[in-house]
Amino acid sequence: MRVKVLLLAVLLTIGIATSANAAIIFSDGFNGIGDQVSFTTVNNGGSIGPWTVGGSGVDWIGIYWQPQEGDGSVDLSALGAGSVSTVLPTIAGQSYDLSFYLSGNPVTGNVIKQMQVSAGDLNTIYNFNTSGISTSAMGWTLISATFLAAGNDTLTFTSLENNAAGPALDNVTVSDHVNESSAVPEPATFLLGFAGLATLALFRRKK
Repeated sequence: MRVKVLLLAVLLTIGIATSANAAIIFSDGFNGIGDQVSFTTVNNGGSIGPWTVGGSGVDWIGIYWQPQEGDGSVDLSALGAGSVSTVLPTIAGQSYDLSFYLSGNPVTGNVIKQMQVSAGDLNTIYNFNTSGISTSAMGWTLISATFLAAGNDTLTFTSLENNAAGPALDNVTVSDHVNESSAVPEPATFLLGFAGLATLALFRRKK
């Protein structure tokens, strides 16, 4: 039984060291609005942290509805379709993983909210159905995508709702893309694995 436990620990060590190859290059959750603010409108040319606002502006949401994390999120339509964008420190020819949480303003507007996302070779429209959600239960949905970078790419989220109730966005993360099927452990990983197997062999010999 002790041999099995030791072997499992070695395998977990190897897995952890290998998965550490994926590095986050950008992460933001639109926080910092404060815990007493309902929402504030940010017009074209304004900013929210690392984001530049475009189009018809966006609403930076505080306690008006439930964020996915932290104290803030955004409604990508203020009085019309708006956008947020930021420049990423990407390297040309490298793939990156994008993740974000999507919801929609449930108070008014179209039931199906549409949002366009672009970065590198990614240019995709995402839909969110607001049926059954409320400001206290936003039904945030995790969206993931992979894109090939051109270098210092601009990541843009654009509302396709030309009204005052657009798609909602929160918790955006971009990280290096790691193809686990072809990932090669770093030298340190080999050393950890070898040391663990050597310990296991010594343990069995003593036994």
